[in-house]
Amino acid sequence: SLDDVIYFRDLTRLTVGYNQVRDISALGKMNLSTVSLYANDLSDLSPLEEVKTLRYLFLYNNNISDISPLAGLNELVCLSLQYNQIRDITPLAGLSQLQELYISHNEIEDLSPLKTLKHLTFLDAGHNRISNLDPVAGLEGLTDASFVGNPVVDYSPTSRIQNLNRPFGKTR
Repeated sequence: SLDDVIYFRDLTRLTVGYNQVRDISALGKMNLSTVSLYANDLSDLSPLEEVKTLRYLFLYNNNISDISPLAGLNELVCLSLQYNQIRDITPLAGLSQLQELYISHNEIEDLSPLKTLKHLTFLDAGHNRISNLDPVAGLEGLTDASFVGNPVVDYSPTSRIQNLNRPFGKTR
């Protein structure tokens, strides 16, 4: 439990990895800019809804399937969600400041919620169930992307992104 963390009123960065943390309710009362809760046992992200000051959020290697509590975190510039059980990334559609997104090793099929993320420069979407890259074709700011380990057949939509380095996963 992270209950005692509320006594550190000026805390802006918190890292708690590999600690089997399940309850993060205490974080909802804090003004954090960076939270790293990787490799725990998290599934309920609802306390993070209140942490509107978050800019960097690292939640990889947990038991997360529902990311809807992240929908209102409009200050996020970097979000790491690898190695979870996420299928629906619709809650990310409104995160207009997002620049880096790590969503590899999940169960994602549809990237269309990302098409509004005009500030996105880095996307790691490898090892999911993605077959269609059309939704990312309009992300003109994207410079680096990985789609390795997906059933992608046609990489041509990525050729419309002028500044994109060769997308990882492309074999032709």
